[in-house]
Amino acid sequence: LRNDGKTRSCRSAVTLVVHEKVVVILNSSHSKPRQSSDLMHELAHQIRGHKPHDMEISAEGMMLVPSYDKLEEEEADWLSGCLLLPRPALVFIKSKRILDEDVVVQYGASKKMLGYRMASTGVNRQFA
Repeated sequence: LRNDGKTRSCRSAVTLVVHEKVVVILNSSHSKPRQSSDLMHELAHQIRGHKPHDMEISAEGMMLVPSYDKLEEEEADWLSGCLLLPRPALVFIKSKRILDEDVVVQYGASKKMLGYRMASTGVNRQFA
């Protein structure tokens, strides 16, 4: 990687953009559902056309990103949940009474993400 690269990063994933190439690197120490969420987050940035930030490399070889756009991060957080668990899928899950454990396997989502999406989309209220 050259110093003229661009990046968008967090502790869980990093998207590297060098010239026309886009590469997403996931933190392999995280669970598969977390990696799915992180991948969707990085994809959300691409879909929304968020521009990557300049990257610096420290003397120790660490990638440094001096700043990030909080609004873009919030937007990517929201869109990533929509991509991973869209509302029609949530309605299907509730209507078929699919167990949380099965959702984790079938959709690659964490129980935490499932709970958040069920609450934030109103599906829990719809089926109450």
